[in-house]
Amino acid sequence: MSEKLSKKLEALLIDLASTNEQTVLKALGKLRKEGKPSTIKAIIALLTHTNSEVVYTEVCSLLNDLRDQKCIEHVMEGIYNAHDNEHRRVLIESLWQSKLDASNYIGIIVDNAIQHNYLVCIECLTVIENLAGPFDDDELFGCINQLNDAAATPTDKSELLLEVADVLQGYIGE
Repeated sequence: MSEKLSKKLEALLIDLASTNEQTVLKALGKLRKEGKPSTIKAIIALLTHTNSEVVYTEVCSLLNDLRDQKCIEHVMEGIYNAHDNEHRRVLIESLWQSKLDASNYIGIIVDNAIQHNYLVCIECLTVIENLAGPFDDDELFGCINQLNDAAATPTDKSELLLEVADVLQGYIGE
C-alpha cells in the first residue's frame, strides 16, 4: 500500500513540473486531498516558479489550508530560502492562515519582521499574535531588544516593530 501511495505521490510531483496549467492544477487538487508534508517543498517551489496566476492562487490557497503541524519545517525552510519579499510574505501568511504553531520559530519570525519590508512585517505580527506558546522568557527578551533596536532607526515600519515588541512583552511569564 505505501509503495503504491509513494508512486502516486511521485507521479503528482512530476505533474507539478508540467508546462500544462490544467495538469498542474489537477495535481494540486489531488495533493490537497492526498498530499503528505514531504510534498510541501515541491509546492513551495511551484509558488516561486510558476508564471500562471491561476496556479499561483491555487498554491497560496493550498498553503493557507495546511493542517498538519509537520508541514511547518518545510514552510520555514521556504521562508528562509525565499528570494523575494512577496513569496516570503505569502509563506509567512500561510503560518497563521493554516493555524500552524510557529512558537518554536519565534526568533526567525522576529528576524523576518526586522529584515524585510512592511508587508512581511505585518504578516509576522499576525503570526506572533496567534502563537500558542509556551515561550522562553530569555528568548522573548532577546527578540524584544532586537525589535526595539531596529525601531530606533526611523523607517516605514518602526511603529509596527514596536507593536510586535509589545505583543511579545505580553507573553513574558506565561
